[in-house]
Amino acid sequence: MIFDHNIDGVEPQDGKRSVAKGWPELMRGIDAAAFVAEVNADPEFRLAARYWNAKVGLNFPPDNLVLAFENGALIEAGPGDTATADIRLTAPEGSWLEFLKPVPLPFHHGMLPAIVRQGFALDGDVVLWTTYYGALSRVFAIMKTLVNGQG
Repeated sequence: MIFDHNIDGVEPQDGKRSVAKGWPELMRGIDAAAFVAEVNADPEFRLAARYWNAKVGLNFPPDNLVLAFENGALIEAGPGDTATADIRLTAPEGSWLEFLKPVPLPFHHGMLPAIVRQGFALDGDVVLWTTYYGALSRVFAIMKTLVNGQG
């Protein structure tokens, strides 16, 4: 395993889905294994992510989420050190909350406009980010769906 977390797999009394320990607050309520499975089942993602091998670090203050991709598949998602990620995206919590809304404000509807205008910062391998922008966009679309209880 790449990350120091586990998924308990037990349905809690309050009816919320199980989550990985250390999952960023913005992702609470999303089953980590289901998120990985949903991303990998998405045909658009699979096409756009072909041959992708990378770690993407997302800074969700005060937490971090690291997505690990291998041979075009999301193999793991969990808390981790974003400093070693190939691509790093950072934004204040309020910007992530807006970005993850089903219908966000202008310039929060995609990563490119968010980075250009709204306090998001991109660091790391920009060529890799550009090459796999479509795949990462699908990851965020699935994340939005799950965060908003639509998945």
